[in-house]
Amino acid sequence: MNYTLNFGALKDSVLKFSAHKMLKESKENDLLKSFLLEVKEKPVLKVQYLIYKNLEEGYFEKENLAERYINQNLNLIRNFNWYKILEEHKILRKKYFPEEFIVLGSENKRELYEAIANLIESATKPGYTNINKSEEAYDFILKNLMNKKTLNEGDKKFEKEDMPSVLSWKYITQKAVNNFNERYSHLNEGEQNLLKVLLQSENEKKLYLKHAIKETLNILEEKKEQEVLKETFDVFNKKLNSININETKNIDEDIMNIEELKESLKKI
Repeated sequence: MNYTLNFGALKDSVLKFSAHKMLKESKENDLLKSFLLEVKEKPVLKVQYLIYKNLEEGYFEKENLAERYINQNLNLIRNFNWYKILEEHKILRKKYFPEEFIVLGSENKRELYEAIANLIESATKPGYTNINKSEEAYDFILKNLMNKKTLNEGDKKFEKEDMPSVLSWKYITQKAVNNFNERYSHLNEGEQNLLKVLLQSENEKKLYLKHAIKETLNILEEKKEQEVLKETFDVFNKKLNSININETKNIDEDIMNIEELKESLKKI
């Protein structure tokens, strides 16, 4: 069967297939909406979405910054398992495309997508030994990150402020924030906020998760009488209270699940 299970190719193919279907049927369809919702709700897909977007669109002039950026992104997915990742990709392939549809992705991005997939495999596959393959992928992505992308006029707007004292805490803090915002400017605000949490140390993530669970429980308590939550309140409440922060096997996945639940509850 001629198709790929590469996440980037699957993402591009959904866009292509959705547009083709819409033209053929002369009406909107829910294919793309369904795909994006699935990516949003499944941590292993959501974190890949962030990684592909970062490594596709990021840009650095200095090699050491680009290398650090690659490693930051790989750290986001190290706690996942390569075989489980492939299973999720198989589910996407089967769910969104007919068997005869060829999943290839954008022609100008295929080599980059394969390189990203190779690096993800090297970081998540138990007993991975193909070092040459992963080093070639790393070098290709590094070159891509140091290649300046063409920006739209809207992307070129930067606000200029008077430079505060370089010795002040305010300057140091603002400098760090500005560096992060520039590095991940291609992400929307929600994606940036999530990434900031996932890039923190293990102890900081535990503190964040503790706070997020408490905040979500409070929101749940406030809305428990609403019809949509009456049957599921006890399930959510029990699940949240059962999370052992010190013994969790994948704190990143827990954080993404809690954030997704919290945002869903806010909309009720």
